[in-house]
Amino acid sequence: MKEIKLEPCPLCGGKMTIRCTCEQCGLTVEIPSASPPSVTLPNTRADDHWISVKDALPKTRHKKTIDDYVYWDSDPVAVVTVDDIGDSSIGVGIYYVGREDGKLVSAWDGFTVEDVGLYNCTVTHWRPLPKLPEVEK
Repeated sequence: MKEIKLEPCPLCGGKMTIRCTCEQCGLTVEIPSASPPSVTLPNTRADDHWISVKDALPKTRHKKTIDDYVYWDSDPVAVVTVDDIGDSSIGVGIYYVGREDGKLVSAWDGFTVEDVGLYNCTVTHWRPLPKLPEVEK
C-alpha cells in the first residue's frame, strides 16, 4: 500500500487528517494521513472551494410538512448569487425539494448580505458553512 503524505495546513501549519462522512447517517471518521490507499486530496483553503449548482446541489436531508405540502430541505449553506442586473452577492440559504400539484419542485430560500431574498436572485455556487466556534457564556 502506498503511503499518503499530506502537506501541513496552509493556514496554521498544523497536521492534516482526512475526514470521511457517511452521506446516509452522518457518521464522521478521521483517518491519519498515512492510512488510506490511493486518495488524492487538493491542499487548498476551504474558502477556495465553491461548488457550482451545475455540478451538484446540497443534499436534502430534513423532511418537513406544512399543511399538505411535504418537502425535504438541506442544512444551511453559503451561497453566491447573481441578480437580474448581473451584480453578485453572498448569502445563506437552504435548498429544498418537494411535490406541488403532482410536480417535482425545487427552490432556494434565504437572504443575501444585502437582505435580498434568494427568490429574487439566481444562485450560482454554494458551499457548506463552517462549524460554529464555541462561545463562552
